[in-house]
Amino acid sequence: CQVIVHDVNELTEKLFPIVEAMQKHFSAGSGTYYSDSIFFLSVAMHRIMPKEITRIIQVDLDLKYKTNIRDLFDEFDNFPEGAVIGIAREMQPVYRHTFWQYRRENPQTRVGEPPPDGLPGFNSGVLLLNLEAMR
Repeated sequence: CQVIVHDVNELTEKLFPIVEAMQKHFSAGSGTYYSDSIFFLSVAMHRIMPKEITRIIQVDLDLKYKTNIRDLFDEFDNFPEGAVIGIAREMQPVYRHTFWQYRRENPQTRVGEPPPDGLPGFNSGVLLLNLEAMR
């Protein structure tokens, strides 16, 4: 297992031309918290990381580890052929609140509802990215 440190400013500069079009459609507007290019890192990681990096775990900084993160890296061995991402369902009612207006206008929707029948969304705080497959 190898740890490589990257400068956030350099990454943001590399990311901007790649994710600029997405930012216009998927952020709450210029200057908002999630509007910065760095929040789109996962969708462009395969374009900015060196080719010798074939798999990567991207995690939020506020996580507390109770086991060896190597166990998580071993999950790549369970990926089916061609899989590009490993991501878990959201365990908090984030999307229930985010889509409150949609839910009010569409009372039969399952968006934001918990499993097994609901669509709770995904938690992007822990991502397993198969950069080789993404390329």
